[in-house]
Amino acid sequence: MKVLLYFPEMSGVGDQLQKLVEARIPGEKLEVYHSIDKLSQRFKQPFDDLGVAVLMAANHEELMNIFSIRDLLRSLRIILVTPDQKEETVFLAHQLRPRLLTYINGDLSSITTVLARMLESQ
Repeated sequence: MKVLLYFPEMSGVGDQLQKLVEARIPGEKLEVYHSIDKLSQRFKQPFDDLGVAVLMAANHEELMNIFSIRDLLRSLRIILVTPDQKEETVFLAHQLRPRLLTYINGDLSSITTVLARMLESQ
């Protein structure tokens, strides 16, 4: 199964997240995107064995961008990293129905644990 990883290009936390995910997933099974436009274009291609999306929103605008393509994400299991724990952020994030919701300032290692379990269950 392939995994989509999305995070804004200029993000140190995103780079850290990518390293954590790459440690668990072989390179050929990982697709990395840095813009919503490119991520949206990906959904115009066959899904093949695409099953999980790890999405990071560095700020509220990025979260809104992810939310704007929510219909394209419906068939994927989602791990979502949000910029904060504000009530409005959490409310919006939960509408994406993530399997794991965590925060940029949180422990990102939990992502790899959940991701590994998701991949094992396939």
